[in-house]
Amino acid sequence: MPFEWPGAKRARAQQHYERALRYYREGKRLLAIADLSEAIKANRRRAEFYSTRAMLWAQEEEYTYAQRDGESALALNPRDLLAYYVLGMAAHAEARYDDAIRCFTQALECAPQRSECYYFRSVCHYENGAPEQAEIDMHFARQLMPAADTRQLDAARWLGVFQKARKTRSRRL
Repeated sequence: MPFEWPGAKRARAQQHYERALRYYREGKRLLAIADLSEAIKANRRRAEFYSTRAMLWAQEEEYTYAQRDGESALALNPRDLLAYYVLGMAAHAEARYDDAIRCFTQALECAPQRSECYYFRSVCHYENGAPEQAEIDMHFARQLMPAADTRQLDAARWLGVFQKARKTRSRRL
């Protein structure tokens, strides 16, 4: 085994991480995943390597890998916002709405100003049969989104769906 200067592995890991981010910006997710894997081999103690790879796995709809990497990130940093967010997205995609709500709630404890966490938690509440809570969360999401954000219109549509569901539900009662 050749000699390696102290810190060389960390520097190599950082180079792989930065290249992975570049690949991601270019839309080359699989190359980004490969570089993140190399970064992790060089330095297994960086939570952001795992949470970033988890996000990429989730975008590839490989939720088993996304969940594994998200949990690895949280083992290293229990306040990793991206890891909670990805775990929430994976749970939502698999229709595990209680788990998704828990993950988005934990993400909001790390960063309470993240509109996307309120947005997706809102959708999960709706899917879980709680349109009142869904409506509350979506209002928070809209308040946190910039006025010019293209998601404002989508959030407004969801609010209409939630209000309609709430009215239908109250008529049945």
